[in-house]
Amino acid sequence: MTHPDHIRQACLSLGVVTVEVITVPARKQRLANRLMGRHSVHLDAALQALSMTANRLWLHQAKSLAVIAAGKNLVLATGTASGKSLVFQAAILSSLLAGESTHLVFYPQKALAADQMRRWVAALERAGLPASWVAEINGDVPMAAREQAVAEARILLVTPDVVHAWMMRSLAVPAVHAFLARLHHIVIDEAHALEGPFGSSAAFLIRRLLLARGNMASTHAVQFIAATATIANPCQHLEALTGLPFVLVGEADNGAACAPRAIVHIEGANQASAREAQVAAIARELTQTIGEDAFIVFVDSRQGVERITRRIADPCVLPYRSGYEAHDRRRIEEALRAGHLHGVIATSALELGIDIPQFVVGINVGMPQSRKALHQRIGRVGRAKPGTFLVMTPACEFTKLGTTFAEFYTSTVEPSHLYLENRYIQYAQARCLVEEELTSDPEGPLPGHWPDGFAAMLAAARPGGRRPADLDTLAAAGGDCPHLNYPLRQIASENLELKLAGVQGSRIGTIATHQAIREAYPGATYYHLQKPYKVTEWRVNSYERSIGLRAVRDAEPTQPILRQWVNGSLDAGEVIDGRFWQAANGHAAEASLQVLEAVEGYRAGTKSMLYRELAAANPRIRRQQRDFSTTGVLLQIAEPWFAGPASEQTATRKTLASALTELLCRELSIAPVEIAWAHTGVALCSPQGARKADDAIAIYDNVRGGLRLSGPLLDLLPAFARRLQKAADIAADAALVDKLLAGRFAAWVASLKAVTPAAASSIEVPPGECLIFAPGSDVSFRTRGQTIERRILEPKLMATPDGGLLFYRYEADEGVTAWVAHDAVEPLGQHWSRAIWNPETNTIRNCA
Repeated sequence: MTHPDHIRQACLSLGVVTVEVITVPARKQRLANRLMGRHSVHLDAALQALSMTANRLWLHQAKSLAVIAAGKNLVLATGTASGKSLVFQAAILSSLLAGESTHLVFYPQKALAADQMRRWVAALERAGLPASWVAEINGDVPMAAREQAVAEARILLVTPDVVHAWMMRSLAVPAVHAFLARLHHIVIDEAHALEGPFGSSAAFLIRRLLLARGNMASTHAVQFIAATATIANPCQHLEALTGLPFVLVGEADNGAACAPRAIVHIEGANQASAREAQVAAIARELTQTIGEDAFIVFVDSRQGVERITRRIADPCVLPYRSGYEAHDRRRIEEALRAGHLHGVIATSALELGIDIPQFVVGINVGMPQSRKALHQRIGRVGRAKPGTFLVMTPACEFTKLGTTFAEFYTSTVEPSHLYLENRYIQYAQARCLVEEELTSDPEGPLPGHWPDGFAAMLAAARPGGRRPADLDTLAAAGGDCPHLNYPLRQIASENLELKLAGVQGSRIGTIATHQAIREAYPGATYYHLQKPYKVTEWRVNSYERSIGLRAVRDAEPTQPILRQWVNGSLDAGEVIDGRFWQAANGHAAEASLQVLEAVEGYRAGTKSMLYRELAAANPRIRRQQRDFSTTGVLLQIAEPWFAGPASEQTATRKTLASALTELLCRELSIAPVEIAWAHTGVALCSPQGARKADDAIAIYDNVRGGLRLSGPLLDLLPAFARRLQKAADIAADAALVDKLLAGRFAAWVASLKAVTPAAASSIEVPPGECLIFAPGSDVSFRTRGQTIERRILEPKLMATPDGGLLFYRYEADEGVTAWVAHDAVEPLGQHWSRAIWNPETNTIRNCA
């Protein structure tokens, strides 16, 4: 198969180099000779409503309906555009025609649910059933409308998020109770997307939902129907998600016809900004030649989506990403379906299941995050006619990982990983279960199939339960409403509203804190729906969490000046599960870490704008930060080629940390946003204070509380060392690490041996003296919902009826000092130490 004319013309005119082409031939359909298994007049009527008959079903559709008719849980795992939705739609319509059942359909993204809503309405109307029997509920739907929908609808299209945050808090609402009591089917569409922290939390949500359903009088059990793209071990994944057995109908039975596709690796620039310019140029060419067809460009950056769309500057090409308001998303989706657009520039928000038949060209900007993501994105094109999908990366992007583009595409897709025994996820979900009051006997066994350790965690989450100390921060984040404070997609994540400064009720979107520090920092140029804004201020307090924006005609792009500090310890108390390895020169351990990430200013062109200088003229333009505890892997290598402050050693640590992180994310299909790394700003802490370690790197979970996503790196170090050596042989200078570094690292890894970590050395404090933070230490404390950073000036004992309390004086403002209690203070970053203070003599000495 050759490129279609519009692709060939665009690439030739721009001098785009083709690195490798994979041809995927057309596939003929396989129809089922008859509908397998027993069926009813209701199923026949349902298929007619879906414009199908039993004699026109593809093989996998017929086999799937037979499994459902037998009352078994089904997982249908076939490729994109294979008619999976028809299976669960037919099963649900048949059930509705037969009796008073209700049905819950989980979609992982709002865009997918909105896309499918039209199909459900049309099917109901063709079956002679009221269109009001289907309703869509997500976080954008007002509360009053949700209750009305549950009362009237028989099919609810929902995201897992809204079931967790709203429905499970509303079990006592009569309409919700009645809906769940009649629940017949739970459909999980795009089930492979329920992985990682999101999928793990969703697995507990499903068990909580089943537990709630089990407490209600019902005449039949709930049946699950799951649809997923091809993944490794689909039955195992669905059983882990639900705690129930499943029957698989897979790719071997796929009877769907498929148009031919060309999957093309084209050479992209090394720098992301240059690749953005390159793809914008290709898109502009496509808009002139693509006619009634359309293209989709995938970019793994929200602001990248905006920048590329602005470069294209065509009203028939629009951006699509998370963070938009519901009405803006709907406007773009409707324009796509109506065929009014030449193309769309999107994040993964349009990756799943959206059926836009006019997409014939797809482009992935940069390296695909995983093989699963690549296959999903390819599936958006060529659904109605031959399609072409371009992967735009440097020519060496695959060989530097020790593979080729063809091997990457044809290799078995990654499994969908779950972390069901993770203590942080378990505790958050246990808190929600306690609030739901679904178990009448706190001491009795928990009905259903729950992951190991959850019963003990549930006991710890109950009032008066003995909670491990490391969960205190997570417990505080949950407050008195864990369903809202523990969102499924990120534990204790914090969102900020994007508002037009000085305009009441002017919210235009939302953004997570970790994204805001990189995209919407004070003074930043921020793009939203292609329009430029200037960030005027952050308002973060007990009453408001918002970012002010001011619309501007045009503005120079900005880049954040970021700093990070990662504090850890190799003492036994901080090492997780004793996972500690020692080498002749260094250590490797999985440990608890404290991370501080701050934006110190920004760059506009070649000029650096630092907040410490800008704040004098505008106090609203000031440093912002996020600090959180997490888990991660510390590698301390006391070798001359790795340790030291010189630029050569610093570059080595950066190269190795980046390479190991990339391998970890790809090997375990972890979203890159969930893992971070540091090669500078790492410190090893002890009771005496923090010591900067220029011989260490940290690779850690970029999730508050940590999920131990990075933990497997310790066990994979030998395999990764071999991969790096192989990549160095194949890709030479283009490899992630060069041959010399790969060999040195492999030799160091080979010397590691598991040992028992040493206990921390204690500090003996003589009677009458106090252990304090030494004057000059940087500390933090919270007030009115904000984290305040201050430098300690001196300690003081304040008289109280019960004795004396330790306080510290600090400079609150220029020339103004204030006092804070010792118990409210936490160390900040790495400029702190402890000392021993004699209150009587007011002498302070450093800890030995």
